[in-house]
Amino acid sequence: MRDEASHEPKIVYVDMDDVLCNFAQMYNESKERHPEIEYPHSVPETFLNLAPMDGAIEGFHTLSANPKLDVYILSAPSVFNPHSYTEKRLWVERHLGLDAAHRLILSPHKHLSHGDFLVDDQLDGRGQERFSGELLHFGSQQFPNWPSIVDHIEMRTIDLEDYIIDVGPGWENSVTQLAHDLIEMGFSPSSIRSRDGELEIAGKGNITSKIANAISERAAKLSKMCEFCLLSGTSISAPGRCKKHEK
Repeated sequence: MRDEASHEPKIVYVDMDDVLCNFAQMYNESKERHPEIEYPHSVPETFLNLAPMDGAIEGFHTLSANPKLDVYILSAPSVFNPHSYTEKRLWVERHLGLDAAHRLILSPHKHLSHGDFLVDDQLDGRGQERFSGELLHFGSQQFPNWPSIVDHIEMRTIDLEDYIIDVGPGWENSVTQLAHDLIEMGFSPSSIRSRDGELEIAGKGNITSKIANAISERAAKLSKMCEFCLLSGTSISAPGRCKKHEK
């Protein structure tokens, strides 16, 4: 259930292999070229030279730039390959910058890092199954790529009051979409009720009427502003005109 009272940034952990960097591509290509090497990732500089996943760099920076999020990189190193510790650190600086390197956490026990979101391509094996927040399975049907990850997490940062203010005309024709947005924002489906074509959230009241009021207030405010001076907020003395433009 979404905690509307909390204004602390939500903590996001992002895995590296096959989330930020393309480990699978390297592994498959290495096996094809050098089948005699049992563990391709044991070769020095393998981790350092992994290619970024599609959209990973932009997606990571988008999340990091959101003031409502606190983003870290949480990756399990290869304990039997000590060079992986250094190479992962160098990969992060090379592709994401030094600031991101300060946010790198290397741990094979991901459940020990408490937060709101863990973006990982695996559901278990490194403590993912015991993570205290929401596990976003990268590469799954729900989260097939970075845009889907960014959209999901950013929807969770939207405040209900801001959402109500920003909803534009036409919302009344898509109550289903409104309910979907509320669920994406983190409200439990069981807390959302539909009554006579209107939506209510337990403890939050009638959302439909609040949106309608917000739109009406915005329209009333705009109607009192000169159509030529909307940016300056000039009040009007004649319909649609300020004193400067009323002639």
